[in-house]
Amino acid sequence: MRLTRFQWLLAATVVLAAAVFCLSAGTARWVLWGVLFSAAGLAAGLGASFPEWGMFGSSLCRVRTARKVVALTFDDGPDPAGTPALLDLLSLHNAHATFFRSANASGRFRPFREKWRSEATRWGTIRIRIRG
Repeated sequence: MRLTRFQWLLAATVVLAAAVFCLSAGTARWVLWGVLFSAAGLAAGLGASFPEWGMFGSSLCRVRTARKVVALTFDDGPDPAGTPALLDLLSLHNAHATFFRSANASGRFRPFREKWRSEATRWGTIRIRIRG
């Protein structure tokens, strides 16, 4: 299993935090911990802002093409109030998008599913399994 940069960052933070705990005392320990955790938080935040860094795993950010295109994606839907209006707008401009729906919420949208399926370019399902 290959670790992501974020997992390496977490591991390094834990090791450095343990070293700070063992090698320092009093106010210095708290200051060093503050600097360490602030730097780790900043790195994680920048990693989320710049997906091309691959902080959380690989991601596709850019594709070389001669055409001028934009990929539109919408997550955590569909929303019965907003999605129909969005589909109408896309249709008006002959544009396409990819919609990702939450697997645990898909039952709520059965009445709208066929209409949305026929109008949207692509539909995907986001599945998150929490083991505990």
